[in-house]
Amino acid sequence: MAPASLFARVFKGRYFRKSNPLDNIKSYSPSYGWRSIMSARSLVLKGLIKRVGSGASISVWEDSWIPAQFPRPAKSNGSITDPSLKVNQLIDSRTNFWNMNLLAELFDPEDVALISALPLGVSTKEDTLGWHFTKSGNYTVKSGYHTARIETSDANLKFFGPDIKSLKAYAWKVKCPPKLRHFLWQILSGCVPVTENLRKRGINCDTGCVRCGAVEETINHTLFECHPARQIWALSTIPSVTGIFPSTSIYANLDHLFWRIPSEIDSSSFPWIIWYIWKARNEKIFDNVDKDPLEVLHLAEKEAQAWQVAQSELHIEIQGSLDTVTQNRVREISLDSSYFGHRCFVDGSWKKTDIFSGTGWYCTSANGEMPTMGAANIRRSLSPLHTEVEALLWAMKCMIGADNQDVAFFTDCSDLVKMVSSPTEWPAFSVYLEDLKSDKEEFSNFSLSLIPRSANIAREIGDAVIKASKNPNRRWYGPHMAAAVGAISERIPLVDFVLEIRDARIPLSSDYELLRKFSPFPSKRIIVLNKMELAEPLELKKCMDYFEERNYLSYPVNSHNKECVKQFLNFLQTQVRELHKAGHSGHTTTMMLLGIPNVGKSALSNSLHQIGRISAAEKGKLKHTTVSSQPGDTKDIMSLKIGSHPNVYVLDTPGIFPPHLHDAEICSKLALTGAIPDDIVGEIKLARLFLTILNSSYEYKKWAKLCKSQDLTESLSDESSKSDGKHKRQYATDHTQDFIVYDVRRVLYETISAFDGNLEDEISMGNLIEMQFAALRTVLRVPEETSEFADLRVASKILNLYRTGRLGHYTLEHVSAIANY
Repeated sequence: MAPASLFARVFKGRYFRKSNPLDNIKSYSPSYGWRSIMSARSLVLKGLIKRVGSGASISVWEDSWIPAQFPRPAKSNGSITDPSLKVNQLIDSRTNFWNMNLLAELFDPEDVALISALPLGVSTKEDTLGWHFTKSGNYTVKSGYHTARIETSDANLKFFGPDIKSLKAYAWKVKCPPKLRHFLWQILSGCVPVTENLRKRGINCDTGCVRCGAVEETINHTLFECHPARQIWALSTIPSVTGIFPSTSIYANLDHLFWRIPSEIDSSSFPWIIWYIWKARNEKIFDNVDKDPLEVLHLAEKEAQAWQVAQSELHIEIQGSLDTVTQNRVREISLDSSYFGHRCFVDGSWKKTDIFSGTGWYCTSANGEMPTMGAANIRRSLSPLHTEVEALLWAMKCMIGADNQDVAFFTDCSDLVKMVSSPTEWPAFSVYLEDLKSDKEEFSNFSLSLIPRSANIAREIGDAVIKASKNPNRRWYGPHMAAAVGAISERIPLVDFVLEIRDARIPLSSDYELLRKFSPFPSKRIIVLNKMELAEPLELKKCMDYFEERNYLSYPVNSHNKECVKQFLNFLQTQVRELHKAGHSGHTTTMMLLGIPNVGKSALSNSLHQIGRISAAEKGKLKHTTVSSQPGDTKDIMSLKIGSHPNVYVLDTPGIFPPHLHDAEICSKLALTGAIPDDIVGEIKLARLFLTILNSSYEYKKWAKLCKSQDLTESLSDESSKSDGKHKRQYATDHTQDFIVYDVRRVLYETISAFDGNLEDEISMGNLIEMQFAALRTVLRVPEETSEFADLRVASKILNLYRTGRLGHYTLEHVSAIANY
């Protein structure tokens, strides 16, 4: 509450005119409102922390000013101290920084690191109170409930009894797939459905072991003591020691596997052994199948080896591209072409175990000046957000020193953008924000924008494409493409129209400058936005209006819709008639289709040919060009007749790219829409980019009704199984079937809706995508036996559903981003 507000002044005058409301106040006949406020005093005191301004009013040994897990006074290192010591006496007045020698002399080393990380403002700044349990320093109801559940008195108590917290914590660090780490955690938590646990839950079942006939089936018995399990452990490379391993305690057994096996013995396969012992038990119960212990062990070791090989290959790939990833940490974000100022990208690096934090900036100019950059190590600050703020402040001071007054700053930290736009909502950073406010006045034009998570992934994908384009063995610019460029150049003067085929989802990126050079006369050029069924209808209309305002002939088309193609053919015939009226054409009109690979030229040519011949009632065998979902399958120029009286022909041409690609943002969009072979980038990366776009859009909200229709899946499945000849049979392994697509949409909607993280944060978005991949493995029926390829299978199927429009409409470029042609 603001101290100057009417509420604060009234209550101060009545109840604590000359005292502190946080102290015990004796009041006579207090109102209900005041009693309610005072009832929360104990809760507030748990989370209150004194923020250092000048430090003159903060007692070092009595006030809670150290930002540890809970706010507290400083801890002495045992030396003789002044009980009346104030915080301002720890600050060097000449440098306005902490006196490090004095800190080392007085305080515990843990507190020295915390104190030295506290930012210091001007010496006249007042000390303030803040809330410790939020990043901003403002109290929230959520943080209040969280604090109320914490018993600070118990926080520092040592536990001397048996404790399995370390076992549970280590279970998440075992080198194995997440599914197996989760299973290890379930074992330690007692959440495995053995008969003992089922009986405790009220399920009336026989508690005996089905495999060996033991009286009671416990978790430890199933995994370590049952006869088949003992045989498997005896056959493995992990030595068995009587009374030590396997033992009668599940915790002792896992403790042995985690930490007690000598390093010279390879025990890395134990998570898979545990998992396959559990699977063998389930097969016995549900399928009455007894698996040979040696066979189970071989399956586990084979699966473990496959996963470990995949991880080592991934590690080599990451290490090999580390320099490239580091160089590309700064992402280029396209701005309005009319902007001629400087663009400064800032970033910070923070790690709790490091002594220093890293800050850096990279500045470019639209005026053709050489880029500049800076990097520095600073003493580690309190948190990653503190480091991001310090990086921005340092970059601003560098820009001021270079006399750059018109600067647009960019960051990938959403909290930093919120902080700069609403500084009063972040009292915990008031020291930084005062500096930022004074520095902003030095700029004639200042802005701070967020680089979204999708731009980060897109940059990585774009860089991979650019790197591949520089490879002499690049596949998309083979001899056929170079020959096609020459053939098109020779024939272009002879054609009457050039149909420039673009992808309606990326009307700018699917344009290629060389295509416009082929067609020097605007009157001969028609921009065709193909795949209109995959784009957002509203954005498509805006794009068409944009072209119309600039007097460009354009037309949207869906080459797989007969009625749509028929309307487009009528549009083309109208253009041909107008050309004949003007006397600029002979008896035959020729149209050439130009475009990048996989934009739908061949499919459109076939549809125009088929409908055109049928409309003209011409006889003879229909021709067709090669149509494929993979880019680059069309190798030659082919002529197809699409009209009579006058005769009209279209020339289908191979898709062409420039020999080298340079723009990472454009390359990422081309890769996502399928214009570039998937294996150049990797299907998993492309699927992650699509999920990032989906999670950040509103498209998924259209699927809310799916969660309310409980019987839709069953009805679709029942309908698809009818053999009346009217319905195509649906197979559970075909991910394009209606009931599978329904489940995919439902799972994506549920995971996004249930996620409570910040989707503008890179780490949070990554966590959500991992959850979605895990959920989609089940929905898409990915077999467990191929777990090392599970993510790849999921990614391939998700990309197919996206590119066929089964997961909604997405326009990756909006009218505001389309440059002038």
